[in-house]
Amino acid sequence: MNMTKKLLTVFFAFLFAIILSACGRSTGGDEDDLRELLDDIEASVASWDVFSYHRMFHRFHGTGYLSIVESKHIDDLEGRIMMRSWNLADEDVEKERYWIYIEDGVAYVYYDDLMGEEETYTKYEDPAQYESDLPDVRQDLSLSLYLIRRALNEDYYDTLFEELEIEYDRESGEFDVWVKVDDRGTTQEWRTYGDLENINIESPYENVGTLLFEKKDFFEDFEGIDKTKFE
Repeated sequence: MNMTKKLLTVFFAFLFAIILSACGRSTGGDEDDLRELLDDIEASVASWDVFSYHRMFHRFHGTGYLSIVESKHIDDLEGRIMMRSWNLADEDVEKERYWIYIEDGVAYVYYDDLMGEEETYTKYEDPAQYESDLPDVRQDLSLSLYLIRRALNEDYYDTLFEELEIEYDRESGEFDVWVKVDDRGTTQEWRTYGDLENINIESPYENVGTLLFEKKDFFEDFEGIDKTKFE
C-alpha cells in the first residue's frame, strides 16, 4: 500500500509537538466548568460523521516496551474505515506494521510481523471475522477521560483533585486544562487542550496514551489500496 511520506512526516511532527508543547496555564474555572467541557467533548466527537483520531502508547513486548502509533480514520457516511499502526522503534519508522481498510462491508487486512520477515494480505467478507478489530471511538475517548470523570464523581473517595487549572471559551470552543489528581494514593497529571474540532488529550497511563481527535476527512485525498494483493 502506497502511503505518502509527507502525510506520515507531518503526523509524527505534530505528535511530538503535542508531547513537547509548553503548558501555558492559567486558572479561570472550576470543577463544574470541567464537567461541562468533558460533556461537550464527548458530544462533539459523537456528532462527527467523518473524522480521524491518533494514539501513541506503549506496549510491553518481550523484555521491554514498544512505542506504538495508531491512526484511525472513519467515514460513517460511506462506510469506510482505515486503521494503521507503526512501531517507533523500527529503523524504517515509516513502515506500517498493520493496517485494516474497510469498504462496502469488506475488510482488507495487512500485517507485517515485528521482525519484518513476513507480510500477509487477508480479505474478510464476513463482518463477524473482523469487527473485533474495528476502532471503538467512544471507548478510547471514555478511557482517556476516565481519570477525570472518576475525580469528578463523589462516589470515588480515593480519587481527588490536587490542582485544577482550566480555561474554556464556550464561544470559540477553545480550551486548555491541566489537572493534578491523587488517584488511589498516586499523583497523576492529565491535560487536554485544543477546540471542539481538534481535541488533544494527554493521559498519564501508558495503555491509554496520547490521543488526538480531529474533525478531518482523511479520505478526501485517499488514493485507495491495491486490491490485487488480496486476490
